[in-house]
Amino acid sequence: MDIVNLSEWNKFLGTHPNAHLLQMGEWGELKKDFGWKPLRFILNNKTGVQILFRRLPLGLTLGYMPKPVEVGSGQWTVNSFGWRLILFAKRITLSS
Repeated sequence: MDIVNLSEWNKFLGTHPNAHLLQMGEWGELKKDFGWKPLRFILNNKTGVQILFRRLPLGLTLGYMPKPVEVGSGQWTVNSFGWRLILFAKRITLSS
């Protein structure tokens, strides 16, 4: 699982025409102006997600994952990718 940049993310979304608007790279970039940090992950070029992170008081961090992109059923569940993503995201430190 890799963190990808905006252009790689947009290329991935180009192959997934049914991706939700809130997964658009530009949405994540817009949210930067409001204190969020977008990180984009792709697994096997089939499943991907943009997660928006935001620092909270008391050293906490909130992660918001709107409508992940998945080939197939159109429904995303916390499968093996989801668990790996959760464990990976816990290791990420957010710097301003």
